Amino acid sequence: MSNPLASVIIPVYNAGAYLEECVDSIRGQTYSHLEIILVDDGSTDGGGRICDGFSEEDPRIQVIHQENKGVSAARNAGLDAAKGKYIYFVDSDDWVAETMVEESVLVMEQKGYDTCSWGYMVCEGENSLYCGRWETNLFQFPTEEKKRNFLC
Repeated sequence: MSNPLASVIIPVYNAGAYLEECVDSIRGQTYSHLEIILVDDGSTDGGGRICDGFSEEDPRIQVIHQENKGVSAARNAGLDAAKGKYIYFVDSDDWVAETMVEESVLVMEQKGYDTCSWGYMVCEGENSLYCGRWETNLFQFPTEEKKRNFLC
C-alpha cells in the first residue's frame, strides 16, 4: 500500500478544555503520514494560543486563525489548506481511536471507495453510552457527478 497524505481538519471554537485530548488522539495515530489543520474560528477562551502551542511542538500541525464565521466556514478554510488525498473532519471536543486513519486509508486504497464513515460512542465520566453503528459505512460512486451530488 502506498502512504498517501491524510489531512485531518479540526475546527476550533472555545474548546480549550477539550482540545488537548482531541489533538493528542490525532498526533498519536498509527498512520504517521498526515497533516493536522487546526482552524481557530475566533475562539475567545485562548484556543488560538493553544493551537499555536501545538504547531510549535509538531511540524505536522498547521494553524489557521480567522474571525468567527461558524463551523462550516472553518471546515472550508481547512479544506482550502489541505493537501491530503484523504480528508478527515474531527470536532475539537472529540477524540478518535489511534488506528482510525490507518484503517480507513487501508480500505479506501484497497477497495477504491470514495467516502467512509463509522460509528461513535458518547462517553460521560466512567460510563459509556453507545450511539450509532459500529460498522463502517463505505460508498463508491460510478461517476464524479454522482459523488459530488452525494457529498452536496
